[in-house]
Amino acid sequence: MQLEYPVWQKGNASLRLIAGRAFAFECEQSFYSNHPNFTNLSGIYAKTLKLVTYEAPVAATALWNPENNYGALQIAATFF
Repeated sequence: MQLEYPVWQKGNASLRLIAGRAFAFECEQSFYSNHPNFTNLSGIYAKTLKLVTYEAPVAATALWNPENNYGALQIAATFF
């Protein structure tokens, strides 16, 4: 289960916060954790960059998984 909430938006930029939780119906262990817990606490900053006449959506995501005690940073751009 995941909840996502837009906390800020100005022009073509935005910030969203996400909290995700993993659980299984029939046992303690799920795909993401050994017992029910939060497995995704993250924030996503997204903006559309203008490159000459082309607009490219870019996003930066910071993720923390408190259940497995690891984090990740991701930067993505869409060009097509």
